[in-house]
Amino acid sequence: MFVVDSAMAAAIRTAYLENGVTAAVLVLRRHIPGLDNDDEAGRWARTIAGWPILPPDLPPPVKKRSRSPTA
Repeated sequence: MFVVDSAMAAAIRTAYLENGVTAAVLVLRRHIPGLDNDDEAGRWARTIAGWPILPPDLPPPVKKRSRSPTA
């Protein structure tokens, strides 16, 4: 399991759009070196490249309150 922030997603998307899936895989592996399967890395790179770009003026996510255990 790994986490992709917006900067990493943008780098992967740019590499994919400009140079194809191989370049996107290289960018992905630069950030996540444990991904050693070519097919799996390619699927992840294509998935991340296909994510929509979020508008910058979205409100911050609302944190859910944790419920206290009742006695």
